[in-house]
Amino acid sequence: MYCAKNGNTVVRNPFSFNENAHMLYVDQPNQVGFSYEEIVDGVFDALGGGSGAISTTDLETSLTKIKGKFPSHDLGATVGTSTMAAKNMWYFLQVFFTDFGVPYGETLASYTIRTNQTFPVQPGAILRRITVPSLYNKTTYDAVVATATAPNGCLDQVRQCRAAKALDDPSDEGLDPRVGEICYYATLTCQNDVLLPYFTEPKNPRSGYDIGLPQAQPWPPKYAASYLNNPRIRASLGIPGGLNYLLFATVVNNAFIMTDDPVRDGRADLTYLLNAGTRVAMIYGDGDWQCNWLGAENLTLSLPWTPTSCRRFNSSGYVELNLNSYNTGAATAVTRQHILLSFTRGF
Repeated sequence: MYCAKNGNTVVRNPFSFNENAHMLYVDQPNQVGFSYEEIVDGVFDALGGGSGAISTTDLETSLTKIKGKFPSHDLGATVGTSTMAAKNMWYFLQVFFTDFGVPYGETLASYTIRTNQTFPVQPGAILRRITVPSLYNKTTYDAVVATATAPNGCLDQVRQCRAAKALDDPSDEGLDPRVGEICYYATLTCQNDVLLPYFTEPKNPRSGYDIGLPQAQPWPPKYAASYLNNPRIRASLGIPGGLNYLLFATVVNNAFIMTDDPVRDGRADLTYLLNAGTRVAMIYGDGDWQCNWLGAENLTLSLPWTPTSCRRFNSSGYVELNLNSYNTGAATAVTRQHILLSFTRGF
């Protein structure tokens, strides 16, 4: 279902995944969405940047600062790596399921298949998001490439972070202080030198999720936050204690940034899944900058799964698809596939 513009009603989404599969949506890690360990008073600042900011200490209200009920925002009450999030999710699944088919990411799926001793895991579809630089004016582009590829620049620091993790934090728990410092500064360097120039492009700042839209036009729209914070909807869902829904959890975002989780190397997980017989579907929109199809395509071409399958996938061509039942003309996507792995770019 789609949330309507009024924030009070929903309309059918004909392209929803649950048109073809049973879906389970989980607010995880702790403190995202409706998840919490403790409900406290707080103030939502609509002008706090991004999707807003929450304060649990400064409770002064105004026209743009709205009082509500939120999770504790205690950094120690959430997790900072995909692996730790996957472990928590796996324990939840042991309680909630005896069988399931569609894990929500390659880390969870890989951890589940490696660890599982209590229930069979069926092949599922895995969606992977990759962030790479792609859209700047010529001057900005040249500057970004120069700083990103310079000694001790973004790419060099990412390599240092991954090497430190492999040596001193192979289980990806995010608890080693030396690794944390190296990876934290790698994240800051990449954000400042690669990501921020795109969003601060002086002439024509664009949306991070659709380069065809201006940055001032949020995409996707935030109608869902209004709908899920409607008292009637919260009551029907059984949400306790007046808890408000969070579209963006700053504390969880900060926890992941501190461990440099956004640039962790997920190729080993994806390779393991393919070799274990799990179907992996990489699906990207060609106008999405943050979840960029160019980086994702390169990733699929570099996965070191079985040599024969790897060669056949890399040498296979693209097939045009029409994924829109309302459009009987030109193709709306192209896809490349060999057995378990597919890469699709939608227009």
